[in-house]
Amino acid sequence: MKKSCLLVSLLVLCLGCANDTNDIQANETTSERVAAESEILSNDSSRGRNDEQKDMLAEFKLLKQQIESGDYRQIENFLSQIQSYEAKQPSQMTAEEKLSFPRLTKDDLADFLMSVDMDSLKENSSFDKSYSFHSAPKEYEPDSEECPDMLQLSIDRENEGFSLLQNNSFLVDETIGCAESSTVYLFTVENGNLILKKIDYAG
Repeated sequence: MKKSCLLVSLLVLCLGCANDTNDIQANETTSERVAAESEILSNDSSRGRNDEQKDMLAEFKLLKQQIESGDYRQIENFLSQIQSYEAKQPSQMTAEEKLSFPRLTKDDLADFLMSVDMDSLKENSSFDKSYSFHSAPKEYEPDSEECPDMLQLSIDRENEGFSLLQNNSFLVDETIGCAESSTVYLFTVENGNLILKKIDYAG
């Protein structure tokens, strides 16, 4: 009788160990499957972002080629969109304060867009170039070597478009250094057309 009880106990113990091993293997298999699925989703997401960027850059390249050929209609249209946007959202800035935020000109915008290095834009997601906007509050010199102005184009993946930063800088004094004011134009390029989405100010 004692031998029978002992055999039954050993059998139960062995079955329990076998179930534990199966559970561990099942958990490992599930974890591996979840990890594999996560990697696939991550790769798909990354591939999707890359495809979107390629499309955006292709659209921008088409626009750049239009401007290089001497067709400035899209630049003129874009500047009109800026004026309309500003008219619908009147600024609370004084005339003196507005001197820190110079208007984007046709010549500067055309020159900048034609200057954009597509390889740099693709690899770094941005491209910038120094300018002189000749604008500052009356008591300050508008342009100096210490405080260059700048235009910078960046890929805006979040909004599937681009941002154009217009940075105006002027020297306050040797102690304080440069003061900066920025205007950011958010836009997309669709079928060779510049489409303004939003304008932000800082500084």
